[in-house]
Amino acid sequence: PQKLPITVLSRCLQFNLKNLAPSLIAEFVADILVKENVPSESDALWQIAMAASGSMRDALTLTDQAISYCEGSVLTAGVTEMLGVPPQHQITRLLEAMASRDVSLIVELVQLIGEQTPDYQHTLDALLSMLHRIALAQIAPDTVDNSVGDLEKVVELASQLTAEDVQLYYQIGTKGREDLKLAVEMRSAFEMVLLRMLVFSPNYTAPKPAIAAVKSSDSEANEKKKSPLASALQTNPASEVQVPPRDITHHAGSVPEQDQESQHEAVAYSAEGNDQMTPSNWVNVYPKLQLTGISANIMANCELVSATDDAIEFLLGEAHSAVFNDDAPAKVEPAFEKFLGKKVAIRISIGTTRSETPAARKIRINQELQAKRVSDFENDSMVLELQKKFGGKVVVESIVENNVVSRVESAAESGHGQV
Repeated sequence: PQKLPITVLSRCLQFNLKNLAPSLIAEFVADILVKENVPSESDALWQIAMAASGSMRDALTLTDQAISYCEGSVLTAGVTEMLGVPPQHQITRLLEAMASRDVSLIVELVQLIGEQTPDYQHTLDALLSMLHRIALAQIAPDTVDNSVGDLEKVVELASQLTAEDVQLYYQIGTKGREDLKLAVEMRSAFEMVLLRMLVFSPNYTAPKPAIAAVKSSDSEANEKKKSPLASALQTNPASEVQVPPRDITHHAGSVPEQDQESQHEAVAYSAEGNDQMTPSNWVNVYPKLQLTGISANIMANCELVSATDDAIEFLLGEAHSAVFNDDAPAKVEPAFEKFLGKKVAIRISIGTTRSETPAARKIRINQELQAKRVSDFENDSMVLELQKKFGGKVVVESIVENNVVSRVESAAESGHGQV
């Protein structure tokens, strides 16, 4: 057989090229700009490296465009405007505001992003990328790279946010990407995603409503208490709320029946208990320490073993040891000093807890309250009447706190109706 022409062979070559890390691209571009005597800023080079998506050719093309756009230099402000992406420090400030639960600052930052680089889809993607690196920093700090040149800030945010919040924020943000595509107004949709992250957080505390609003709605509230289902039928159709299947544990020492407001106070650990630092009273003392971030997560899963005038010993459950490090005791000592009015040494060991921790108590009370909500709903006169009349059943997983909404599935021959 005759040999294939070289022109044909040249088209049969295949190269398996790998994407370059942003750090390598930024370093190489910086070296070129130094040799070419072109002024540049580090943050601008990182933006170019991220936008290149692993391609050195694209990075060099973007660098040429940036030099022209910035009139002979590569500056962060110019590159950000050219690429239409938010600066990394804005994403960092946004997460700091979420960690401090400062809603006013969050809205202000969203407005600033809208004025400078209104690419909310890219902003949300950058936020999700940052949350992913924060989650790694909390569980496996050694695996976090410095791909955007902000490793120190990532570690700092990892100590400010709880692991539970980070996972929740990431999940809501991922779902929010679809909301942005369907939204009529991008900014409001982006704000709603951020507000959803805060409101759905386990540590969220709703602000107290205005007194006037409370007075005007007293009559409506009284009507709602008469029948949960009547309230659901009289109001506008509510969106279905998905909650995990119930896993209710009954305890002999369960809390007495309370109205809804006092139940909320029980879940939030009412501050009316005494301040004695004893094993049995630790669940009452914990919320008064006002801990945040990883420190709050660690101490909430600890049981108090012993306490003396100058030292307090805790035991952290093995299931939560991944978030513990040697610096944890020193970080919580100032909170104990402020609460007790004196310096004490905090010692934390890891093992199997035997008594109820603050976190376990919160879960137990939530389960007991949910069990009571389900019982009240299932025994409601209107619910029983509808079940008897239409042969339906209550989907207990749809019964949620405050706004009690339940789907009643009809078993009639005509089909499965829903109320």
